Amino acid sequence: MSLVLTLASRNLFQDRVRFIATLIGIVFSIVLVMVQIGLFLGFDRMVTTMINHAPADFWVVAKGAKSFEDASLLDSRIRNRILAVNGVAAVVPVVIGFADWQLPSGEATPVFVVGSDLHDGLTPWNLVAGTAQDLSAPGTVAVDKSYFSRLGVTGIGSTGKIRGETARVAAVTSGIRSFTTTPYVFTSLDQARGYMGLPESKTSHFLVRLKPGTDKDRVRQDIDGAVGGIETLTPQQFRQRSRRFWLFGTGAGAALLGGAALGLIVGTVIVAQTIYSSTKDHLYEFATLRAIGSPNGYTYRVIMSQALLNAVIGFAAAAAIGFAVVVLTASSALPVVITARAAGRPFCFDHGDVHERRHRRSRAGGADRSGYGDGAMTGPIIEANGVRKILGGGLAQVEAVKGVDLTLQSGKLTMLMGPSGSGKTTLLSMIGCLLTPTAGSVRVCGQETTGLGAEALAQLRRRYIGFVFQSYHLFPTLTAAENVQLALDVRGERGAAAQTKSLAALQRVGIGPKHRSFPRELSNGEQQRVAIARAVVAAPAVLLADEPTAALDTVNGQAIMTILSAIAKEESGALLVVTHDARLTRFADETLYLKDGELTAGGEADLKLHQMRDLA
Repeated sequence: MSLVLTLASRNLFQDRVRFIATLIGIVFSIVLVMVQIGLFLGFDRMVTTMINHAPADFWVVAKGAKSFEDASLLDSRIRNRILAVNGVAAVVPVVIGFADWQLPSGEATPVFVVGSDLHDGLTPWNLVAGTAQDLSAPGTVAVDKSYFSRLGVTGIGSTGKIRGETARVAAVTSGIRSFTTTPYVFTSLDQARGYMGLPESKTSHFLVRLKPGTDKDRVRQDIDGAVGGIETLTPQQFRQRSRRFWLFGTGAGAALLGGAALGLIVGTVIVAQTIYSSTKDHLYEFATLRAIGSPNGYTYRVIMSQALLNAVIGFAAAAAIGFAVVVLTASSALPVVITARAAGRPFCFDHGDVHERRHRRSRAGGADRSGYGDGAMTGPIIEANGVRKILGGGLAQVEAVKGVDLTLQSGKLTMLMGPSGSGKTTLLSMIGCLLTPTAGSVRVCGQETTGLGAEALAQLRRRYIGFVFQSYHLFPTLTAAENVQLALDVRGERGAAAQTKSLAALQRVGIGPKHRSFPRELSNGEQQRVAIARAVVAAPAVLLADEPTAALDTVNGQAIMTILSAIAKEESGALLVVTHDARLTRFADETLYLKDGELTAGGEADLKLHQMRDLA
């Protein structure tokens, strides 16, 4: 298993205050998106609920009617003309409209009356008390139990008044709610006309049912031809028209979708800000990853995995809250509907592991295992010819390295000395393919680096070069073994074999028993040993150490140099140590002196002077 997820999760949980703050923001935004989409879906369902439950092959409506609730009226006499069309089996009138319900207290509240034939028309469903046929008695109605308190009723037998006429509850439904939150009141066709003061000659819509095997398109054309001023719509067409009007024509749906979009933007900004701040906090660690040869994709996967973990945890919490909202609003006047698909919409990520698998498949032969495993090199491992490096610009321009020629041979420990500011680290960075020379060339294991891009240089570092940094640059959230294993992980070496190699490298530098310790639990000398183990675990062809003993006392410094010297001899690799400590020269096979960016011809004399200053 890759260390990507381990590194991402520990970076995420390291700063718990920021993690909790981010989680709260993510939960808020996802809940907002889910609720807004849930309201939209609930709204969408309720807009078409009457059309969905009407037994009709066609709806005949007034020309230009925008929805089921449209108040436009039709002449009831056209019913006979529609019935006369060949293939029509039944034409059922439906009367709808708004009216005022008078409570026993004298207060009034608006209701939406629906009247139709009680045998084959638009009758109430989801009945929990009474039947549709009970509405045949004069002055009887069916209402939904979710509206009891608004209508001032308690169940069967309760009464109110509509337009001065008695309305006695004879049937009770469950879950038939209006998107306008205005209660539906079902009754017979004649009673509905009475409640709304409509003459028998007026009808709102007609439900048309066809005989079996009838050509629907032909019948529809015949109805439109026989009757003027009407539209014949299929249930699907009428649903779409109602949705379009209520969700977008009125702006209600747009407002809900706008709220969902706002929540999505808020969540995206929160996650993006978290990724940015976390990446900035771990900038040195990511730079270390790059220095040891990590491809950009590896770093991106760490960052995106961290974002994904944030999102997964936040989504799980938000989903629990969202579904609690669904349960709590299930019997309310305006339910929130959250389907599995709707819940997943705010959470659409393409996990970086997909890219990782593609990346692994694209490698010839899998993991990158070049290094000592290729066999000892017979020629120079590093060749630097006339390398120059100019830093800065304008008045601040400095030529840090001036035409240096340098060769590193296998099996030799070369020590590069010089005072601070002489260009030692700059030269080492060019040799290690971290910096590109302003002029001159560098060859690594026979490969010319001039003109190579950032990824190609990273691959060279990954294959051939190991770094020991002055400040260790260990990952604080990884154990000693994991820090070492990271150098293998970026090369594609994972699993038990990588763990075994990491433990062996720690044993080699004398810190095996502390492989489970985190950097904060180790001394400076122990941290440097872990850094050395990380540098050598992949058996690089050249090891570059920048002031490896600078932060150590004399005893630990000598111990570290002993380890480095032994590695150079045993592995037949090249080792370049940058230092200004002349007491370490006894470990060197060759000592070079850099002064003012140049390898000076008088290096021996300068070196002796430097030794005297160090001993003073």
